Amino acid sequence: MSSNLYLILLLTLLTLSLSLDCGPGSGKSIGIDETEYCSTCPAGYYSGQADTHCSCCPDGRYSTASGSSSCSPCGPGTSSSGCATSCTSCNPGSYQPSSGSSSCIPCPKGSICPDTGMTTHTPCQAGTYAGSTGQTECQDCAEGTYNPSTGADSCPKCSPGGYNDKKRQATCSKCPINTYNTKTGSTTIKDCIKCPFRFYSTDPRTDGCEPCYDLCNDCELSFDYCTACIREDGVERDENACVCKESYTPYYNEDIGEIRCIPCHKFCRVCHGPLANECDKCNEEIGATMVEPNTCGCETGTFYSERQDRCVPCHLFCKKCDGTSNRNCQGCNDLYSYHVEGEPALCVASCYDIQGYYLEDGICKSNLLFNS
Repeated sequence: MSSNLYLILLLTLLTLSLSLDCGPGSGKSIGIDETEYCSTCPAGYYSGQADTHCSCCPDGRYSTASGSSSCSPCGPGTSSSGCATSCTSCNPGSYQPSSGSSSCIPCPKGSICPDTGMTTHTPCQAGTYAGSTGQTECQDCAEGTYNPSTGADSCPKCSPGGYNDKKRQATCSKCPINTYNTKTGSTTIKDCIKCPFRFYSTDPRTDGCEPCYDLCNDCELSFDYCTACIREDGVERDENACVCKESYTPYYNEDIGEIRCIPCHKFCRVCHGPLANECDKCNEEIGATMVEPNTCGCETGTFYSERQDRCVPCHLFCKKCDGTSNRNCQGCNDLYSYHVEGEPALCVASCYDIQGYYLEDGICKSNLLFNS
């Protein structure tokens, strides 16, 4: 071949090489004779319109067939690395909420990813927890611990005053009223110690009980919040309090070292002490009236009769009487009787009714000669 012909052939091949333009999904390749040609891109690769060669699909994208002009993004719950022909579902214990991802995210503490291809994580429910990342199931809180909220990575121990005897329990049970427990992490109600009879717990978290009010047979919450009263005359229940009845008054009994209710004076209906001069209201049923401040008694012209148990009138001759009888006068009724000299409690209708007495200046006086 002449040198001119060889030069023409070389220029022709060079021109063809420079003008070689492969379409989408294919790229240039070099044959055995070192000539270029277009070939279809394999799965996992792609070639765009302006490309001159096939490119590897990047992380998070893939192509399933040969001759692809682009790579598709992996969907949520999957991932891929370079030159992928498919996407891989996230393993249990991981998740991926986004598309086009190159890896899956470990499930965070307090949550689980139990299935493959999860797009989100599930928080642990109350009473359970997940203490590390990548968990596929939540653990139950142990006895003596609890978890009141979702998404927890641990379960705290029950504080003093409470206990937990069940797994998956969201709260610690409180010790019953009038019991206490100073332990942490208690697993049974038996750890709650009951207060003695007629005592109450001031705080279930602390060691100790306090006595109820003396008139309470039992109490709770506070010393005078009574649930029952002592069974004695004069004591009654008033809502959540034990009090003395209206005609009784409280007093401190030194023999037993406690407060008890004793009756008011018979002249009192309401009192603040047991005496007749410690009355707040008088016993009108027996005729008593307020004769002085806080003092009840029979009104003037009457006296208290033990036999009749009430105030009854003095004798007509008496202005007042001292209570031993209706004739034991304290001053005479001047309209109907006379004073007897030397006998202050005796009033008579006539001085002549008494032997040896005579009337003088309105008083029955003794005849000394007769009575000597």
